[in-house]
This record gives sequence, structure tokens and C-alpha cells, in this order.
Amino acid sequence: MKAKLPAHPSLDFRVLFESVPGLYLVLDSAFIIVAASNEYLRATMTRREDVIGRDVFDIFPDNPDDAVTKGEHNVRASFNRVLKDRLTDVLPLQKYDIKGPDGHYVERYWSPTNSPVLDEKGDVAYIIHRVEDVTEFVKLKHQSGDKPSGQEYEIYSQSQKVAATNEKLYRELGERELLTESHRKREILFQTHLRAVVDHALDGLISIDARGNVESFNPACECIFGYEAGEVIGKNIKMLMPEPYHTEHDGYLAHYHGTGEARIIGTAGREVRGRRKDGSIFPIDLSVSAFELEDGKHFSGTLRDITVRKKAENEMEMLVQKLTESNTELERFAYICSHDLQEPLRMISNFSQRLESHLAGALDDKARHYMKYVTDGAAHARQLIGDILNYARLDNDAELLADVDGQRVLDDVLQDLSVRIQETGAHISQDLLPVVHIQPTHLRQLLQNLIANALKFCAEKPRIHIGVTRESDCWRFCVRDNGIGIAPEHQGKLFAIFQRLHNRDQYPGTGIGLAVCKKVTQKYSGKIWVESVPGEGSTFFFTLPCRKIADMEVAA
Repeated sequence: MKAKLPAHPSLDFRVLFESVPGLYLVLDSAFIIVAASNEYLRATMTRREDVIGRDVFDIFPDNPDDAVTKGEHNVRASFNRVLKDRLTDVLPLQKYDIKGPDGHYVERYWSPTNSPVLDEKGDVAYIIHRVEDVTEFVKLKHQSGDKPSGQEYEIYSQSQKVAATNEKLYRELGERELLTESHRKREILFQTHLRAVVDHALDGLISIDARGNVESFNPACECIFGYEAGEVIGKNIKMLMPEPYHTEHDGYLAHYHGTGEARIIGTAGREVRGRRKDGSIFPIDLSVSAFELEDGKHFSGTLRDITVRKKAENEMEMLVQKLTESNTELERFAYICSHDLQEPLRMISNFSQRLESHLAGALDDKARHYMKYVTDGAAHARQLIGDILNYARLDNDAELLADVDGQRVLDDVLQDLSVRIQETGAHISQDLLPVVHIQPTHLRQLLQNLIANALKFCAEKPRIHIGVTRESDCWRFCVRDNGIGIAPEHQGKLFAIFQRLHNRDQYPGTGIGLAVCKKVTQKYSGKIWVESVPGEGSTFFFTLPCRKIADMEVAA
């Protein structure tokens, strides 16, 4: 049921829209931006005069440096579904980078919802594009190892455009009374459109006067609280608050009017509790702002029932706790296994060698061959246990981040591999590597594993190049070789632990090195991948985040 907003001589929907918190665009059916909220403009680092009247995808194109994500394609498809079905379309989390004032793209993750506003014929007149910026949440999830408000600001932006036109006419003509009847009709029509957008908003939109009395209460609020608008409008907003908010609200308003000090007003995404008509208490995500009209100060709020989200967060916290406990037990088990397995393996290896030496004259070729199986097997088992422990320690590595000179690390790695380089007659070329903010041993693990593989998997004299290029927000490293290459059907499983493509007798190793590389890059929200042609060679790429201090040191 739609809320019936009462006539209110001072309630200006344009000003109301401008003050409602949230990230909104209003588009016409050709995807031209007709309004944008202040919060949306701030979040996307744009200006209203630069976006109004422009195609949304001209303003927000895909990041040309990111060939993987398809934010523009997905959002355009959602708009087309809204036009076709005349129904709200909710997208899953989207990576859609934003071009900053300096021309560089900034990584952003969004949770978008697109809703239609229908005209009298039932056709889509506008699309309300509401998003939430969940970038920090996504980055936090990445760092821990594992997403979002909309339409009201668009309304205000378009109304501001109309207001600006009216003001210009007022200055030119000298008085507002000289506006033509057509301009007044257009203003009335636009106010109707604004009200329609408020009625169709998926978030709860509510406004109150300076005394706390409710002035507007949209249909989403009716669904959230269980009241019809007529039951709430004109009454104090405290009826929607449980304790302690119910008791504290009058004092808070008085304090704000007296001092101008805001504790909640002007903040976005504050978690509070609400009370439904049936008396039940539930969590709310609330954003509040203040605006001035001729009769004084008013307040608007955007709210969302986050009961489901809180339940999911609680479940996630429990899972994280269980996972942490499990990882702790696993790490303890790994260390115990290390000690209990390493010692007998060492003894097997040592006594096998002693036995072979003691019985040297009595052993025939077959017996010596068997003894070699024993010693080689024990040595491989010890190497495998050590590699597994190194892999497990990556999750709990307490080493501090530092600005690490990549060139110095590369020089050390090449020195460690110098014997193998001389044996194979390898030719090594390299770019000057930058300073990166990383745990020192991690960069060493990446370079050593990839270069050692390039030396190993080569049927002729190795030619290896270690390169780096600067992208918008990261360094892209590469290790290129002229080795045996990797068939396309095998490239997808290269980075899984214990995955081997060749017999150990032909190419020794434990099958853990590339899994370590993948885990290291993921630790820094980076990526690792391979491009290869069988018989011609492979290029392994990995990315690490840029850091200003690194840029300055490279430039120096």
C-alpha cells in the first residue's frame, strides 16, 4: 500500500531528496543521467555539472587496465532487464573501478539495485540506480582470507537542476511572479516525479520536523515497521524507538538545537534498533541528515532492516572463530608431525648411508640400487615435510611488513641459484625491480620458486627474463622462459598444492612451490597466472600492490 503523504506547505521534495543519505542516480530510459545524489557524487569523485545530461556509461566506463571484470556489461544488462520486465533488478557484488580526478582508476566494489519508475501508461520513465560502496568490506574479507543505499539523492539532483533554471529566470526577470504557467506546471510535474521516486524507494525514507514529529513515511517504512503512514505521520518519531533511544531522543534533539553538536546527524551507516508495531525489536542501519526550510530545520533519514545481515554476520563470526581454532590446532599438529616425522626420517637416511658404507664390499648392484631408493625416499620425505610446513606458516606469518628493495631480493635469489645457472648455462635478463611493501621473505619465495622452475623445466639452454610494469594500482611482475611450456588444459590446476604434471624422476620437486606463490599473492590481494605455449615457453605473472614510498625510491 502506498503511503499518502499529507499536504505540507513547507515540504520541498527537492530539498528533502538532497538531504537524504545514500548513493543514488536517476536515469531516463536512454540511460542518460538526470539526477545524482550528493553522496553518489562524493563516492564517485564526480561533479554534478559534469554528469547531468550525459550517458552513464560515458561517465563511468570500465577500467581499460582490467580485462577480467565486466562491470559496465553487467550494469547495462540490468538496466535493460528493468526496461523489459518493469521490475526491480538486484545485482550481485560488482567490481567497477572509478576514474579519479588524476586520471587513474581507483578500485571499487559496489552492491547495485535498479528499480523502475513507471509513467501513467505503465512504461518505464526513470530508472533509480542505487548502490552501496562495499570496497572496504571486500578488502577486509580478502585480507582475512574470505557487501550495501540508493534512489533519493538522484531525485534531489534533478530537482536542483530545475531549481537552478528557475533561479536563473528569477534573476533575469527580477521577480518570481514573472515565471510562466508552463514553468509552474513543469515544477508541479517534477515534484510528482520526485514523490513517485520516494514511494518506490526500497529503503525506508522518513522525515521529521524540529520537534521530532514525522512528516513523511514512505511505503518501505510501512513494510519495515508494520505501521501505515497515516498511523505515524504527525506523531513523534519516538514511537518507533525502543529504550534507551526512546528516552534519550528529546534530550538529543534539544542538545543539537542548542549547541549544533551532532552525534548521529551527518553520519552514515550507524547501527541502531527500531520497534515494530507488534512491539518486536530489530536492528536498523540508519543514516540521518539535517536540512533547512522556510519554517526551520528538518531532518531526514534512510533506514534499512538489517536483521538478515546481522544474523549472517553472527554466523560468520562463529565460523571464523571455529576456523581460527581449527587452524591453531592444525598448526600445532603440523609442528608435532614435523618433529615426530623428521627425526625418524633423519635416522633412516643416516643409518642407510652407514649401512651402505659398512657393507660396501658385500653389496651387489641391485642391493646398492635398493639402498639408493631408501636414502632418496627419506630425503624427499624430509623436503616434502619442510615444504608443507612453510606452506602452512604463510597463514600465521608474524613477520612485519616492510618496504623491501625488490632489486636486492632478486640479486640474492640469483646468487642462491648461481650453481644451477652455471650448470645450465642460463642467460638471465632483468628489469630494475621496484620497492614493494611486503614481508621480506614473501617476495623472495615468489621470485625463487618461479626462477627455479624456469631453470628446471627447460629442454635447452634457458633464457629467462624477470620483468615488471606499473599498472594503475599495482606492480605486475613476470618471469618469462623458453622452456617446455604448459598445455592449456593443465594451466588451470598448476597452482593447487601437490599438483605435478611430470614424473618426479624426470623433474624433481614436491609440487608445492606454485601453491606457495599463489598463497603469497592472495595475502596481498594480488593475482598470479600463466600464459604458455607448449614447446615455446611460459610467462608467469603476479601482481603486488603499489606504495608511494616505493614509487619515490624507484624514481630516485
